[in-house]
Amino acid sequence: MPPPQPLACAISRWRSAPAGTSGHPPGSPLVNGSSEAIPVHFVACSLARALKFRNQSGMALTPDQEREWIAQLEGMGVTLVRSELERGKISPHRVHLTATWLSAKDKEAEAGREASKSEQIELARRASEAADRAATAAELQAIEARRANKRATIALVIAIISIIATAIGTAVSIWLTQIDAHK
Repeated sequence: MPPPQPLACAISRWRSAPAGTSGHPPGSPLVNGSSEAIPVHFVACSLARALKFRNQSGMALTPDQEREWIAQLEGMGVTLVRSELERGKISPHRVHLTATWLSAKDKEAEAGREASKSEQIELARRASEAADRAATAAELQAIEARRANKRATIALVIAIISIIATAIGTAVSIWLTQIDAHK
């Protein structure tokens, strides 16, 4: 097989070849076997060049290129990447990978929000339980305080009655003493 030639050179030679020839040495394999058909090596070279161009122009990223691009996206951050994507500053062959990365980041953020929300719900539930326990404890303290107040009131009433009884007893005793003294 002849060495590969630049695409434009091979096309011009094939088109400028005299009628009935393919522009290639005799015995060159042809695609459909006729002398006017496109030569096999031309097709192979064209396909190889097209694939090489596709890879070089980024139409298909290699796994290494994908990892590098994702690393760049990580460095840029979600906000900047979203802004660049919306403004059309990301090359077309990287748009799908970028959109996939953004989607994954959105899912991660949503999962984080859900985790945070469930964590906040759990914290609120625990705080509610603690408030209920504190309210119950306050109610019990109030009941005990009322009981202690009743006891203190009863003790005070007894003390007052005792003082009054003592005062009455003393007054009666003084009165009786005076009555005895006047007789």
